[in-house]
Amino acid sequence: MSKFAFLLAEGLKNLWRHKMTAMASILTIVICLLFIGSFVLIGQNSHHMIEYFRGKYKIEVFFEEKQSNQQAQEISNQIKQFHNVRSITFISREDAAKIFKQQYGEDVNEMLGYNPFPASCVVNIKNEIDGDLAITKLIDQISGLPGISEVHHQGRLISRIERLYFLAVEWGLYFAIVLILLSVVIVSNTIRLTVYAKKELIHIMRTIGASNGFIRAPFVMEAVFQSIIASGIAGGLIYLFINVGNKYLPKLISVSLNIDLMVLTIMTGLAFVIALLGSYRAVSKFL
Repeated sequence: MSKFAFLLAEGLKNLWRHKMTAMASILTIVICLLFIGSFVLIGQNSHHMIEYFRGKYKIEVFFEEKQSNQQAQEISNQIKQFHNVRSITFISREDAAKIFKQQYGEDVNEMLGYNPFPASCVVNIKNEIDGDLAITKLIDQISGLPGISEVHHQGRLISRIERLYFLAVEWGLYFAIVLILLSVVIVSNTIRLTVYAKKELIHIMRTIGASNGFIRAPFVMEAVFQSIIASGIAGGLIYLFINVGNKYLPKLISVSLNIDLMVLTIMTGLAFVIALLGSYRAVSKFL
């Protein structure tokens, strides 16, 4: 027990003696953990984001002018039976004229003497629809129905947003790897300063028969303390970020962030891995 207490004390002393470099090391680990934690958090909640974007898929179908409201309604009911269709909102010719008046303040019947708007419907796509191919197939099905004049859709825009999202996640992974390596190097350099300062003591300890593991332990403990402090700060900031995000995010895109212990576990585990790799790299040259 006294040996373990000695190692803890030495680790804390080393941390305090080189507090400026230790702070730089801790800050780097915090930035790394924040990025990784955010990355994991986004990954955990990505299905909510994808469902939100796909929930915005809408196909506007305009019927031929010769189609009566009843005929257009019957075609809409056919579309409703298609695979991947969540719901249909039918807009009659009269409804279209009312919408125009609400938006522009003008009565189209008084302006033109007749109602030029065709009946139409808005097709809402299921959230779990599988990409561009399924959307294209659905649009082709709708366009192939008799009585259809035009089909407008937002699929390409939404798909482009999804592709950008996945591209950002992919590049985020590469950036995370770079940050981890950078953190290992900075932790290693911090520990190496301590090793240089204690070269004579290390030489004496080796002379009297101390094992490499015993000599190495205080430096490892210093790195571990850095990782504990960094993971605590990063975990607190992630928690704050989630609370602030859940306060404002639902107002923008109707999505809330969820977190479980896995994120904090990954962050803490990663901090320890960085500490161990950094300390091993620092002392391996001397021991």
